[in-house]
Amino acid sequence: MSEALLELSAVEARRLIGAGELSPVDLLDACLARIEAIEPSVDALAATAFERARDEALRAQEAVARREPLGL
Repeated sequence: MSEALLELSAVEARRLIGAGELSPVDLLDACLARIEAIEPSVDALAATAFERARDEALRAQEAVARREPLGL
């Protein structure tokens, strides 16, 4: 499933999140797994904010559960 998540466009991922069909945390986990798999050979990231990203994903997931409007 995580590979399929990586193939979604940003627009489609946002639509699925807004509809409650995709967890922002699941999408983040898929992205982080891909980064962890590729980054050692690419060595392109000087800094990361993975903890902040997880906090933001959790907040978005909670907002969806409360049916609050989400930003882009």
